[in-house]
Amino acid sequence: MNCFPKGMALVCLLFAGACMTPETPKTPETFVSLQSTPAVNIAAGSEQTAFLDFEIADGYHILADHGEDTALRFTKLSIEGNDQIQVGEPRFPEPTTYDVSDTDYQLGIFENDLAVSIPLSVREGGAHGKHRLAGTLSYQMCNPKKCFFPRELDFQLEVRVP
Repeated sequence: MNCFPKGMALVCLLFAGACMTPETPKTPETFVSLQSTPAVNIAAGSEQTAFLDFEIADGYHILADHGEDTALRFTKLSIEGNDQIQVGEPRFPEPTTYDVSDTDYQLGIFENDLAVSIPLSVREGGAHGKHRLAGTLSYQMCNPKKCFFPRELDFQLEVRVP
C-alpha cells in the first residue's frame, strides 16, 4: 500500500523558492506550536468561546482547513468534550491563497499565526472546578520546495467552571 497520496508527489515537486537557512534548522516537530496553554472560564449553564493561537515557523505554511484536492491532508482541529462540557465546531480564519510556482494550481494555506476559535458550553448544574480537555491539531506542513508527511500536535484546553 502506498502511504503517499496520489497526486501529492506532483504538488510537492512543483513548490519552488528559497529553503530554510542552515542557521535556523527545523525539525518537523517544531514547525507548529501552541503559543500558550489555553484556558477559559465558563459559568455552568452558559457558553463561551475559547481561542487557540498556533505559531507556524517562518518560511513554512500548513494547508488550510478545506479544499478541493482529495489527495491533500487539510488542517483539522479536534477537542474531546466530556459529560459536563460540550465542544462545538472549530472556526478557522480565512486562508491565504498560495500560487504553486510555474502552474495554475492554487492552495489555501495558513502561515505565521493561526487563530482558531472553539465554541464551548457547560451544562446547567455542571461540575465546578478545572476540566482538562484533550485536543489535537492535524496538519500538513510545507515549505516552498516540499511538503512533509502529515503531523499532529496534541494539546490540552483548560476549562474552569466557577
